Amino acid sequence: MYRFLSLVVLAAAFGSAVYGFISVFGSSHSYADSSAQQDHKTQDYKPPAGGLGIGDPASPEQIAGWDIDVRPDGLGLPEGSGSVEEGEKLYEVQCAYCHGAFGEGEGRWPVLAGGEGSLSATGEDRPLKTIGSYWPYVSTLWDYTRRAMPFTAPMSLSADETYAITAYVLHLNDLVDYDYVLSKSNFSDIKLPNEANFFPQSDNYYDDSRPDTSNTDCMSDCRNPTDIKVTSAIAGLTPVSHFKEGVDSPAATHSGEDPTEISAVAKSSEGGHTRHAPDSKEAQIEEGEGIYKSNCAACHQAGGEGLGSTFPALKGSEIVLGAIAAHIDIILNGKAGTAMTGYARLTDRELAAVITYQRNAWGNSAVVDQVTPEQVAAWR
Repeated sequence: MYRFLSLVVLAAAFGSAVYGFISVFGSSHSYADSSAQQDHKTQDYKPPAGGLGIGDPASPEQIAGWDIDVRPDGLGLPEGSGSVEEGEKLYEVQCAYCHGAFGEGEGRWPVLAGGEGSLSATGEDRPLKTIGSYWPYVSTLWDYTRRAMPFTAPMSLSADETYAITAYVLHLNDLVDYDYVLSKSNFSDIKLPNEANFFPQSDNYYDDSRPDTSNTDCMSDCRNPTDIKVTSAIAGLTPVSHFKEGVDSPAATHSGEDPTEISAVAKSSEGGHTRHAPDSKEAQIEEGEGIYKSNCAACHQAGGEGLGSTFPALKGSEIVLGAIAAHIDIILNGKAGTAMTGYARLTDRELAAVITYQRNAWGNSAVVDQVTPEQVAAWR
């Protein structure tokens, strides 16, 4: 981690300290004709003790916040434990709606168990890459579960819950017994069947001599960064306040302007795109589409057709076309016993926009087709 931070600092400082590096490490090019100011910068240059003096040192707390990866030998694991029995209960609530009751996968969601001996399959038989048949280390399962699962609420599991779910998934792959309890102390004892088929290790690190990329560096005919212009951004999601002085809102419209400055429908001078008043239904639909794509489309699909019985269709949905109170409630608070988790983390404005979008998209035509932030706030 410290090495990584050092590399980042060096990369960030390269542009401003290039002459200093040339002076320290040498160069075949002569700078004898450079200006006196440049000569002053490069002569006897020495980086300051402890670094280049750019930015602030990362505190131990900041480093710890990012340093959450787990190595195959268990280094980086937090204290805690979880049993297969506890994991089964958690899995049924948090995981089964996507991955199936026995890890077989629902719809197009990944299969977690099975596939033993299938990696060498040929012809119509395809390899089935699961945790038991393909993955090399338990640390990958534990780390991925903690960072990204459950899909609708990543990083919400505690350390004990992550240990328990990991133990249960190992049990689904017949790697541990039902009475097994996984903990930091016995974590490295488990070896997955396919570990030997990955790159050999020395001192717990991959021994892979392949280059990161086969491409060559492009250092000629590069575009001037000042010529690159941001022409669009995902509505309501891309922070653009740093593009425009005086705009400090967390997110802005696709045009990069503060929404509060747009007082009426207007035509953009670039491309003839229609810009709507910020409180209009049209503006909400536009913003809501971006929010939907980022938060809902993976399950309910881009066209609102849903995915099997697990993720119901929103196109023609009784909830979407019905009373706004029920629609607000299920998006704000979720629905117990289903894959639908609440989105209370979104602002009232964002929730109102995505609900308005759903009530008008895909041919939907709700009697009440617009929801306001004030209506959402009343239900919190």
